[in-house]
Order: sequence, then C-alpha cells, then structure tokens
Amino acid sequence: MNTKSENRKALPKFFLIILCSLVVGVLLGIGIAFAEGGWTRQFASAVHKGLVAAAPWLLWGLAVLTLGAVLIIRHTVKRRLAVWQEEDEEALQAMDGLLNIGMLVNNVFTIFSYFLAAVPLCCFQEFSGIAFIVSLAGFIACMAVMTVGQQLLVDLTKKLYPEKRGSVYDPKFQKTWYASCDEAERAMIGQAAMTAYKAGSYTCLLLWLILVLSNLLFDFGLMPIAVVMTVWLVMTVSYITACMRLEQRKVSAK
Repeated sequence: MNTKSENRKALPKFFLIILCSLVVGVLLGIGIAFAEGGWTRQFASAVHKGLVAAAPWLLWGLAVLTLGAVLIIRHTVKRRLAVWQEEDEEALQAMDGLLNIGMLVNNVFTIFSYFLAAVPLCCFQEFSGIAFIVSLAGFIACMAVMTVGQQLLVDLTKKLYPEKRGSVYDPKFQKTWYASCDEAERAMIGQAAMTAYKAGSYTCLLLWLILVLSNLLFDFGLMPIAVVMTVWLVMTVSYITACMRLEQRKVSAK
C-alpha cells in the first residue's frame, strides 16, 4: 500500500475523531456554562479542607505502606531465590515480576508523596505548627523509605542478573544501569519509552481539555494549562531530539 492510499484510508477516521471530539467538547462547554456555580465551589472547598486535614497522616501512611510492600516483596524473592535452580526460567520470571511490582508501587507512592507534600507547602497558613512539622517529617520519611526501598529492590535484581550495574544513590544510576543492559533489554526499554511517550501525550491532551472546560467553573486562570503544556512541550522536544541524535549516530557508524 503506497503513501497516498494509506492517507486516503486513514483520513476519514481522523476527521471523524476530530468531529466527535469537537461535538463532545462543545456540549460539555455548554453544559458547564449553564451549570450552577455554588456546588462546584462547595465541592472544591470540601476537597481542599479534606486534603489539609489528611495530608500529614497520609504522608506517614504512604511511608508505612511502601516499607511494608518492599519488605514483603524482598522477603518473598529472597526466599524463592534461596531454592532457585538456574535452569528454572519460570521461577526467574516470577521473581522478576515481583521486583517490577515493587518498583511500580515504590514509584507510584513517590509521586503521591510529592503531591501530598505540596499541600502544607502551598497552604501553610492553614496548618498549625505541629501539623506542618508532622507533614514535613512525613515527607522526609517517605523519601528515605522509598529511596532505600528502591535500592533494596535493585540489589535483589542484581542477584538475579549479576551483569547489572549501578546504585540508586549514584546520580548517574539510570545511565549506568542502561549501559549494563544487553541489546534485547535496550530494545524493550525503547518500546516501553515509546508507550510511555504516547500515554503522556494523550494524557496532556486530555488534561488540556479538562482544564479548559473546568476553568469556566473554577476560574483558576491559565497557569495550570501552561504547566501541562510545558510538560507536553518538554516531553515532545526531548523525544524528537533524542531520535535525531540516535539517527545521526547511526549514520556516522556506517
């Protein structure tokens, strides 16, 4: 199939998606414009007060949950590793899967902890001195637990794959870890990066739509939209320039 045929085949679907998105956006915008503003302010106020009250304890809760999850996974993998036979690929994949789950939990909780830490920092006038100190201490505890937890999981991964190198405490950890990966692993990392880039782009587009429509109700200005667009811009430029550098290296190597 040549380029023109592919374009003709894809063009109707593209315009249909654009048209449907436009119709949905217009309908939502009209609905929001005619909605009562009182309930939105009450809802926003309730969420705000809830976060202010819960942030200090949620931070400590995240630290405890992360520590518990990492220790359970570490104990399970070490127990399986003690009886593992090198020819048992299924057991190896199972242990690797558990470590990946641990990494996922650790990183997701890290993101949540940064969000919760922003509550006392942005709304410090609404916190008592004790609540503010408890919040900051909880955030420090989260960072300590999650950093050490990640290193524990990385150390176990090294036992499964002795060729792996790098320490979480090293600022160049990701570069060192990537250098110790073989070609198949690097290809997998590339595919995962492409999936993450697509998900990030779609998420930024969805957030842009949500923020533009929500601004009709909450009138929070352009700053949140500018932040989302900045993330989208940095992600896109970084991806394309990285592809250009890799292509130049490929041409130079020939």
